[in-house]
Amino acid sequence: SPGGGGDSRAPSKRPLVLNVTMNLTGELRLPEPLPGTGPGGEKFAITSILPVERGEKTLITVGDSLGGIAVFHQNGTFKGRVRVTDDAG
Repeated sequence: SPGGGGDSRAPSKRPLVLNVTMNLTGELRLPEPLPGTGPGGEKFAITSILPVERGEKTLITVGDSLGGIAVFHQNGTFKGRVRVTDDAG
């Protein structure tokens, strides 16, 4: 090829494809009975679980059907609970 050696083939027009397969498994064991149940032993259901990173720590927030949000350390120990609404559900 003129101007020096090299490969004279045209560059490929095929798009580059990156396939990534990932398998993430986790487990959270909450203490029994859960702290923060109502004084009358009210039954409640967990409605949401969300991991939250704060600095280098990961905390687990748990929402319940009594309007409460509980926070657990990554190892499952209870940190605290606050009731954010009086509406059930």
